[in-house]
Amino acid sequence: MLTTGTLPDALETDCSKCSDKQKSSSTKVIHFLIDNKKEDWQKLEAKYDPTGTYRIKYEAQEKEGDVSVAPAPE
Repeated sequence: MLTTGTLPDALETDCSKCSDKQKSSSTKVIHFLIDNKKEDWQKLEAKYDPTGTYRIKYEAQEKEGDVSVAPAPE
């Protein structure tokens, strides 16, 4: 589960202190927010990643095809 304690680490250090399961879950949640819940992501980014470091890294992964996120259900 992604917690407020996990989120800063996930953004700042690629979830270096997370278990494999936490890392996978964090990545999925963050990518879902970026792709499908932009307003929610912007609030979290402003608090935990104000320089946009994670988003820049995510966008680079997306261009390389390393990221696959399902769209939000309608």
